[in-house]
Amino acid sequence: MPQDTKTDSAIILALESSGNAASAAIMVDEKIAGFQEHKARHGHAETLIGLADAAAVKAGVQLADITHIAAGCGPGSFTGLRVCLSAAKGYQLATGAKPLGISGLSALAYHAAGHNKIGDNQIYLCVADSRRGTFFAQLFDAELGVLNEIKDYDIASLKALIIEVLAEETVNKLVICGLDEEGFKQNTELADLREEKIVDNNVKFHSHYLDARDIAYFALASLHAPAQFTLAGLEPLYIAAPKLGGARP
Repeated sequence: MPQDTKTDSAIILALESSGNAASAAIMVDEKIAGFQEHKARHGHAETLIGLADAAAVKAGVQLADITHIAAGCGPGSFTGLRVCLSAAKGYQLATGAKPLGISGLSALAYHAAGHNKIGDNQIYLCVADSRRGTFFAQLFDAELGVLNEIKDYDIASLKALIIEVLAEETVNKLVICGLDEEGFKQNTELADLREEKIVDNNVKFHSHYLDARDIAYFALASLHAPAQFTLAGLEPLYIAAPKLGGARP
């Protein structure tokens, strides 16, 4: 990625459909000028292009004028990732826009860091529902440096990870992103952590779920500081093989 990009002249189309919603955002002059979202567990293929068109209309720009196409690469829904990245590649071919592939967990960490000014010793645990009873998760330090690879955790393993992080003497706060406190309480094994006093005031929940605006803001951050906020190609972050089977719930 060139480091001399003029971000104030960038027009970024951002797409995201790795979870329970599909969304599109247009960023102009480093601000979100148009945003559209369709909240549904399935059907992203039928809605994403229309959302991008509507976001462009709201922003007052032509999709032919976009300079960058930013896409959420997951981890998340196997089908949702394919839909998002196929659309992004189509826009790239049609417009010549520069592709910016972005980890959704990195974008979540970036959003959380902008809203949780806790101190120098916090850790961000960003999670995404795999839809198979497990969570994709990754840890980030206070400067959003990646601390481990993305892995697929069952509940017991996620619980063990939380205990391990909080046992570190240098960590004074764990910020959990992508899983709200109510969802935490409803899971029996995770709720045990509160009863055991392992999770208390030293844990904060950043109850925000990923959308295309987060993808756009991380893309902008990367254009400003590509060495710190790294990008991927327009390839899916498949952490686990897709599970094929019967009808979807």
